[in-house]
Amino acid sequence: MSTRRLALILVGGVLGVFLLVLLLMFSMGDPPPDPSTAPLEVVANSPDDGRCLLNREDVAAGMHEVSVITEGSDATVALRDETGQTVFQSEDPQVPPADEEPDATGVELFEGQYTVICQYPDGTTGEAPLTVTAD
Repeated sequence: MSTRRLALILVGGVLGVFLLVLLLMFSMGDPPPDPSTAPLEVVANSPDDGRCLLNREDVAAGMHEVSVITEGSDATVALRDETGQTVFQSEDPQVPPADEEPDATGVELFEGQYTVICQYPDGTTGEAPLTVTAD
């Protein structure tokens, strides 16, 4: 067997193992959620941060579950459409939750621009944009 043929066999073997590893890496884990039903999670940090974090910047039009995590702050979270109309608002933060898991509430979103607003008791706010595309 020639040296050239042996080198091609080795390179092919290494390439084959590399491709197999890549295939295994991409086949692991959950597939991404359907953009028209992907859940939204809002994290309201402490009032000192004055921030509002959203787990995704865009979704497709459809029914979406919204979970609010206040991380120890008494923030109220609202989702407003382009006209400023509130399409979702979190429950009263003064009422202690029944358990540690955030409650998820469904909201139907239509194509357009939305703003998530986290309002803190001291009057500070944080905002995060959300784009809803056609489904």
